[in-house]
Amino acid sequence: MSFGSMYQLENLLIGLLEAINDKNPDVQESVSESIVALGRKKPEYILNTSLQFMTKNLAKLTDPHKSSIFNTMEKIIKDNIDELEESLALKWIEIASNEMIQNKEKDQPISLQTSASNLLGAIGSKFVKEVFSQLQKNFNPGTLPHLFIISTMAYLAEVNPYGVVPNLTSVLSSMLPMLGMAKLDNYKCAFGSALCKFSEAILYYCSNKDKAPDQSIEISNFSNSIYAAHEVFFNVWIKSSDPKVRQITIESIGQFVNLISHDKLEADVVKIIPGLLGLYKKHPDHLVVSQSLYLTISAVISAHPIIMNMDNIFEPLVKELFVQVLGTIEQQLAKNPNQVSLASVNKNQNEILRCFAELTKRYSDRMIPFLLQKFEQNNEKNRIASLTILRHIINSCDEQMLNKKQIVISGVRILLSDPNNRVKKNLIQTIIAMAYHDYLKLEGGFLMVEFILKQCSLADDDKKSQPEDATNEQLRISAENILTLFATTVENMHPILWPALFEYLTHNDYSRSTSVICKNLAHIAEQKREADSDDFIINYEAFINVAKPFEILARLIVLCGCPLNGKSRGLNVLSLMKNFAPNIDCAIVDVWDSVVPKLIANLEDKLSNSKFVQKTWEELIMKLLSNSLDQIANEEKFCEIAKCFGKQIETLYNNMSDEKHFAFKCLGVILNKTSSKNTIDRQLDIIFNSVNHTSQHEREGCAISFGYASSSHLDTVLLKLETYAKNESKKSSGGLFSGLMKDSNKNGDPDQIKSTIILAYGYVTFYSPKDLIISRLEANILRSVSGYAAVTSKDLNLKQNILKSIDIITKCMHQDHLQKDFNFSYKNTILNQIIAYINTENSKILSNEIKAMSFKICSNIVKLNPKPTEADIYLLIKSSIDSFYPLQVPSDDKKTDSSQTNQEEIQDTLHGNQLYEQTMNSLDELLKNILDRDLNNTGLGIVYKHLEPWLTSVNDHERLRSIRSLSSVLKHFVDNFKPTQEDLDNKVSFESFGNILGRIVSRVTDPVIQIRIITLDCINSLLKALQIYNQDFSEDQTEALNNLKQNLVKNSPNILLPAVNDLSKILCKKVPGDEQLTTFIEKLIDGLLDVQSHCSSASCIFLNYCVKLRGLELKDYVDNLIRHLYTKLNLIQNSQAKLGTLRTIRVLFQQHLIEALNVILTFPIPCNKEMTEICQNLCEDSPLINNLLDHLLQIWTRCLPYEEKNMTKYASITPLVGTCILNEIFSTNATESTEKVFNDNFEKIFSALVIRVSSSLSNVMPYPKSKDDYTEKKDDSKNSTKSQILNDYKKIEPAKVAIDCFKSFVKCTQINLFEYYNNENVWDLLSQESTSIEGYTILAKGLCLNCKTFIPKVVTNLNTYLSAPFDCQKISTTAFYAELMNHECSIDLVEQLLNSLLTKLIDPCLKVRTLCIRGLGNISSLGKEQVQKHSTTILSAMMAGLDDKNDLNDDITFESMNGLTKIIALIDENNVRPILINILLRIRPCFEKDKADIRASSYILFGELARFGQGPSKDPYLEQIHSNFVSFILHLNEQEEKVKKSCKFVLKQVGPLIQSNSINELFQNSLQDNKSLHYGEFINDLSKLLVNEFPEKVSFYIMNSVSNFKSEWTPIRSNSVLFAGYLLGHLSKEKQSQLSKEHISNALIKLLREDSSSMVRQKAAEAISLLADF
Repeated sequence: MSFGSMYQLENLLIGLLEAINDKNPDVQESVSESIVALGRKKPEYILNTSLQFMTKNLAKLTDPHKSSIFNTMEKIIKDNIDELEESLALKWIEIASNEMIQNKEKDQPISLQTSASNLLGAIGSKFVKEVFSQLQKNFNPGTLPHLFIISTMAYLAEVNPYGVVPNLTSVLSSMLPMLGMAKLDNYKCAFGSALCKFSEAILYYCSNKDKAPDQSIEISNFSNSIYAAHEVFFNVWIKSSDPKVRQITIESIGQFVNLISHDKLEADVVKIIPGLLGLYKKHPDHLVVSQSLYLTISAVISAHPIIMNMDNIFEPLVKELFVQVLGTIEQQLAKNPNQVSLASVNKNQNEILRCFAELTKRYSDRMIPFLLQKFEQNNEKNRIASLTILRHIINSCDEQMLNKKQIVISGVRILLSDPNNRVKKNLIQTIIAMAYHDYLKLEGGFLMVEFILKQCSLADDDKKSQPEDATNEQLRISAENILTLFATTVENMHPILWPALFEYLTHNDYSRSTSVICKNLAHIAEQKREADSDDFIINYEAFINVAKPFEILARLIVLCGCPLNGKSRGLNVLSLMKNFAPNIDCAIVDVWDSVVPKLIANLEDKLSNSKFVQKTWEELIMKLLSNSLDQIANEEKFCEIAKCFGKQIETLYNNMSDEKHFAFKCLGVILNKTSSKNTIDRQLDIIFNSVNHTSQHEREGCAISFGYASSSHLDTVLLKLETYAKNESKKSSGGLFSGLMKDSNKNGDPDQIKSTIILAYGYVTFYSPKDLIISRLEANILRSVSGYAAVTSKDLNLKQNILKSIDIITKCMHQDHLQKDFNFSYKNTILNQIIAYINTENSKILSNEIKAMSFKICSNIVKLNPKPTEADIYLLIKSSIDSFYPLQVPSDDKKTDSSQTNQEEIQDTLHGNQLYEQTMNSLDELLKNILDRDLNNTGLGIVYKHLEPWLTSVNDHERLRSIRSLSSVLKHFVDNFKPTQEDLDNKVSFESFGNILGRIVSRVTDPVIQIRIITLDCINSLLKALQIYNQDFSEDQTEALNNLKQNLVKNSPNILLPAVNDLSKILCKKVPGDEQLTTFIEKLIDGLLDVQSHCSSASCIFLNYCVKLRGLELKDYVDNLIRHLYTKLNLIQNSQAKLGTLRTIRVLFQQHLIEALNVILTFPIPCNKEMTEICQNLCEDSPLINNLLDHLLQIWTRCLPYEEKNMTKYASITPLVGTCILNEIFSTNATESTEKVFNDNFEKIFSALVIRVSSSLSNVMPYPKSKDDYTEKKDDSKNSTKSQILNDYKKIEPAKVAIDCFKSFVKCTQINLFEYYNNENVWDLLSQESTSIEGYTILAKGLCLNCKTFIPKVVTNLNTYLSAPFDCQKISTTAFYAELMNHECSIDLVEQLLNSLLTKLIDPCLKVRTLCIRGLGNISSLGKEQVQKHSTTILSAMMAGLDDKNDLNDDITFESMNGLTKIIALIDENNVRPILINILLRIRPCFEKDKADIRASSYILFGELARFGQGPSKDPYLEQIHSNFVSFILHLNEQEEKVKKSCKFVLKQVGPLIQSNSINELFQNSLQDNKSLHYGEFINDLSKLLVNEFPEKVSFYIMNSVSNFKSEWTPIRSNSVLFAGYLLGHLSKEKQSQLSKEHISNALIKLLREDSSSMVRQKAAEAISLLADF
């Protein structure tokens, strides 16, 4: 290295050494890393120079400064220890040792001393003798050394034991006498730590003597010295009151015992161990005591020869250790323990457990009885502690426990009955350990498995009776996981579990664990079957406690029938069934092997898709059972299987309703197969006697099972039911023993038992053979059922089951089921009973299914013979409707406070809604079946007569229910009615049409939307019925009505009323003449008085249209109708009632437009309801609207838009009111002709609205004048006072009024354009002056994209405003023109637009000039031809824009650069070459502008100019690339993302021109837009390439970077210093010599010292780290 380079590096290093004490910690770290980096390349030079710096400035440096330098030197020495010369090391040893001991306050160690000590330790890893020698100079006998002398020796022993141990003899000889001199606690701590580390080093040295330099050294060499220290520590220091001294003393004693000779250890062990045990009460940190105790016990146990004194202290030792375990248990069980302290407690417990394990290795015969004795104490903590210790011993002392296993098994049995969950939890964990070590195969071992099974069967805690850390749920999950572990992982458990677990599968106490039992049995069975194990087929005689095959079959079938009851129970049971069939019966193997896998796949699919249906699944399992029985085909086995099912029903499912339900059905399937009368009798009795009659689910299972049995044994089943009924009758009849008989039945009261019997009759009827049941129906079944139904009972359950049974029976009596006619003689009796049920139900609310079920039964009955009479029908319909329609609707708002609504109430509401819907459907079905008995106009009239009063009810729910019923009846009528030939010949008319239509047609506007929809369905059905009567199917109105339905569901009058008008056009012409038409009109007049105002309006519309259309037919009726309507207009507040008045107003406008317009222009704004209605009415006359538009637009042009006073713009009232009126007109758009008027005047209106909006911005309302209506009138429509009108007036925003008008106009004329504007948020942009230009731009863009044909006339209309006196109008026009230039649709107007924009380049308004430049730039969108044609003019304008002196905010400059960027891409080089350099020079200052947009645009423009870098302009452009290259690189990592992207763009563009393939490749690969850039790596790679490719330019780049050290932007300074650093780091020494090194060094050092940004200082340090050769 040359002298100059060394000088510069020295300056830089000194700068770093000075800066290492920076106030910012991050900078300190960066500086330190920089020095370390330099040290890796030149360690000797850095260490030497740093040493010189410290030596020279030692007196001036602060302690933190010295400490930072020492820390840095420590890192360098550690990294380069092999290269460290001894002479240099000695100097650092000297200065570090001196600084380490300079502090005279020996009891106050500081960070400097710690850093110096660490540095000595780093040097000592190689020069340990030299460091020790230096330390020993200050380690004089008889005098206490400096604290850090001692701690440094200890540190050296830790980092270099091989170097320290040979020197310890002399050190110990000097140190031991000093122990008595150490009076201060910090000295005791230092000596204690040193001796502890020395002891560890000695043990390490002697344990690894094969690597030691002196293999003659033995532990015995140090025994006496260590023992002497031990005496002081154990007898004196351990009694210190200072916890730190005690801490280090206890640690040291644990290390000392391994170095003390055996004879002394044997003599002292009786003192050491009790002494350590005593410290548990004195020292707060029990962990260190336990660690030291473990080391002591381990040393004693492993000593040779054996130390016998240990025998004498065994009992007190284990007792105290047990107490300590108890203490840790208490802390672990404490509520909300501190997690940090809990970790320490766990560590302490582990150390104590290690002590127990060590003791067990020698005293197992005494240890195990000690622990088992603790189990006999009924104490939670004692048992948990004993289990914890025993578990650790089982896992750690396998050899010592070989002959203790049976004793442990016997001792643990006492805990199996402990109810404490915490004890159970620990016992479970101990059983796991026992299982892994083969304990459970011994006698009594299976009791442990049984204990696990009991925990699998635990129920959830009813109360918080168990601790949070050991709840029943936690125990159950833990036990299930363990049982699974036994079966799947612990292979030696298979002989224990198989087949013993089957005993518990059919045990009632283990019902909750059936899922996990099946899961594990399935795993074992699969393995055994696949391996064809000898013990796969169970020897049931050998395993007498294991359930028999058919018992297992019955259990598995029922369990898998309810797969969701239990954790994955269904899949687990099926998995067992898949491989267990050979153990049940060989006949079913093929069936199960084929079907069960399919069932598993089906269940998995249904569960994953949430499509599981219990009923469907039960049918699949019963089918499997039936097929299995078919394969068995043995009567004796059938009886045995039935017996097993019956037995399990009696014993296993008493509290399992779902399982019992399914078991009943399965037993019914079996009884259907068997022919044994005894079996049938016995099992039917078991079924009936096992039913919990309070459970509807079990009742249905029982009834269905009786039905299944009746399929083969009808008479037997009926006899059984009669017997049960008689027995119940005896119990209910009273008498001496009746009370006793009632009490004997624990499964339900008499009514509940009757419910079961009568429901069974229903299912027996359904499943019995059809040829047999007919004869039994009236003789047995109907007689019994009718008898039950005739008895009055308040029991809801009994009523429901009676009805359900009757429903099933009446369905079975239908010809479709019996396949023959059946005369229902009990018909009237049953019908009267059902009507009685209906009438006795609650008349206010619907709380049960009684009515729904009753309606269904009546529906069944009316279809049966004989046919009901008219009186019966009348009574039935009236009773049904009157009992249901008035019922209150279920409400979601039962409580006023929504926060009080809980989940249960929500479910109740949902259930109520479902109940109402079910009942409604049942009633509708009844009405349809009644109609079927007389399916013609008369029958329809009978039903309608009952519905009509409810159609106009004041209650919404009554109207809704009645219209639903009518819709259902009419649709049924249309679908099923066919006129007879006689009707056709006589041309019988549909007499009900006018009557029904006139009543319901007004309901299309009912407040309840659902009623509107249903009403339209009714009308559609009426029209179809009329077509059927008239046999005229030429017109189908269904589609038209469906289209209207979309509008009828909306509440807006502007949508609803036109829809009603359209409907009236359809219907009024359909009404037949004469009486039908008269009836229709009368019903409409009645509708005017409807309590629902919307329906009254609808009646008005239909009536008026009907009169208009059919007036000739109503000649005598029209006069009365008009007079009546006129009166109603003043009484009914709706638009239809005011229609006549509004027509008068419209006539006035037709006759006197200007005068009428002048009047409404004085009306108050905002427009009130009356004004809106007037405008809506006017829109019905398109010629009138056309004239009105012209006059209003003239007013806008003629009047000033605003009056400016005191810098405030006050809107002109007259054009503002006109705007409001136009908005109302545009909002209406009532007719096609009106829409045509708007479209014909589109360009004129659109242009006027653009100017109107721009003129209204920032306007405020003027103060109202006294002559205005605001001060003299009241708003009658709202009954507002004067103050309210004034308030409304003040709230008006002129700009918003104009924008709303514009919005309405576009919406009513060009819907696509309207949607585009909405999506672009144009209305919000136009409302603010700051964003209005963007809004004008979007207006123009939308017109170009959606309405190109309007553009020429719009331009013509707007052109006059370029010279307007108002800037706002010029700005809006210029912005509009600028955007038009951006679209090809304006290509024919380019000359006009271009000239218009050029003329405004000298406008005094800056915004206008800016927009002109933007528009000229947009010509690029019109294609290359247009750009070439006008290139000279446009380029001149752009260049002039770059020089606009009044453009203080660079707005025009920004637009000019953007324009140039777009234009340059399309013009030839010949046009650009003369001004290329000029452009580049003019945009160069923009690289450093404050605005990010300006910087980004300038870089993009520079990149676009790259297309001219290949031709004649190559050289000048390349020169500009190099001139600006550093700027590109530095701004590549600045704070603005858009600038970063633009720099990426320009570098990728200039890459191919820079004449370096490698650099270009780097740019193209690294600077992708979608790829993040690691800036440091990038400039490092780039710097290498630049040094190699452009060595002559590197100096320029470096100096350019250095000049950016003064940039005002922190990121640029950071980037520049880093870039310069990388360039200098890769530059050759020859090239470096050509630079002004001193200037660069000074600049770097100045940044490092003085820059205000910590980030810059960090980067400066990083840059210096690269300059090792500078």
